Amino acid sequence: IYNSSSTPVVTYSDVESGCTVAQGCTSSNAGNIDDDPLFADTDNGDLRLSSGSPCIDVGSAAALPEDEADVDSDSDTAEALPLDLDGGPRIADGGVDMGALEYP
Repeated sequence: IYNSSSTPVVTYSDVESGCTVAQGCTSSNAGNIDDDPLFADTDNGDLRLSSGSPCIDVGSAAALPEDEADVDSDSDTAEALPLDLDGGPRIADGGVDMGALEYP
């Protein structure tokens, strides 16, 4: 993360080398980890999480944005984003994964 003029709030993210106050992050950056996310196949661009990833079920449902684009076509744009980038359920197995895609 490069930051030159603001104080980012990074939460529930897997940040290589962490996100410290010295790097411009605040001490309120809850839920961050610094682990190998164990992507399925980075060499071929598959950034889905693989089994055993430390990013599975450690995100925050409270941090999900509102469904402003109504991605599930239910006319409820005030609900939390219900689908991941692939169109699968955003909250699966009782938790939210870090990143844009839920682990199967």
